Amino acid sequence: MEKRWYYMYAEKNGFRINTEMEDTIYQGLEQKKQAFGARYCPCKVVNSSENICPCYELRTERHCHCRLFLEK
Repeated sequence: MEKRWYYMYAEKNGFRINTEMEDTIYQGLEQKKQAFGARYCPCKVVNSSENICPCYELRTERHCHCRLFLEK
């Protein structure tokens, strides 16, 4: 199986992937991509550029509301 795109981001930025939640969050991201054209965070109500995964909150505060990305 090919690694999903967020594994590269996690490895490059010192995160690990929460494998217990991965499939559920991935499905939510893909559903938002199909419906709205981008992988907006499934945990956020507003579909804005700041909420495209990896979201602004993760990039600046190192906090993932969905818990897809976890600190190593």
